[in-house]
Amino acid sequence: NGTLAGAVGAIRRYTAVVDALFPTRTIDWKLSRGCTHTFDELVVKTCEEIVPLGMPLRDDLLRDAGTHLTPQEFHDRLRNPAPGMVLLDTRNYYEVDVGRFEVEGVPLVDPRTRKFLDFPSWVAQHGEAVRGRTVMMYCTGGIRCERASALVRHAGASGVFQLRGGIHCYLEEFGGGGYFRGQNFVFDNRLVVGENHLLSRAPPSSPDPSDPAPESSTPSRTNDPPPQDNIISHCFFCERPSSSYVKCSS
Repeated sequence: NGTLAGAVGAIRRYTAVVDALFPTRTIDWKLSRGCTHTFDELVVKTCEEIVPLGMPLRDDLLRDAGTHLTPQEFHDRLRNPAPGMVLLDTRNYYEVDVGRFEVEGVPLVDPRTRKFLDFPSWVAQHGEAVRGRTVMMYCTGGIRCERASALVRHAGASGVFQLRGGIHCYLEEFGGGGYFRGQNFVFDNRLVVGENHLLSRAPPSSPDPSDPAPESSTPSRTNDPPPQDNIISHCFFCERPSSSYVKCSS
């Protein structure tokens, strides 16, 4: 797993080279606009877990993961919800506050966790929120749901479905015309992005990695505030609509 920032043309060439190195694998690229200050530095490191869950790396948490749904399949199930269906947001409370799925007649279960490490204890203490229910789970890009969905299944949910590619891929498919409201929180210097930040997954034809980047690949400034009608959060101080975060020490 990784995130890289650069000019659009350079990123296109990078994805083409990596795809050529791994021809038998389908890499789930997620492309979005940023600026020159998306990251402070380049960091490469080996991790036991992409997102720590605070539990041993058990095989059953991968084997028992929920059923993956494409954005279209996820959308269709929300459009015609089964009896007892609930939405479960596996993200932290500050992510949910700026953007979330809202579907009439389908309750949203928001654990209000501070970090993903808190999720197992929430499931242990609030299993009744999912027990016997059809649970539609989602997160930013799909990673957290992989093991979280297994915990929800073990808690007694009757059916567990997770959004493949997360909110990012749903916004690629539906933009502002789907059930997601607000902005998608991301863990880089942008902090929040909306559908206006997304790029198509691939150019019309794969570029030659040796080709120079076209002049149009210079990134545009996209830190302008999103349209006011797509802001669902409010300033903590003045209570006006706002989705701006200030990153403090964690």
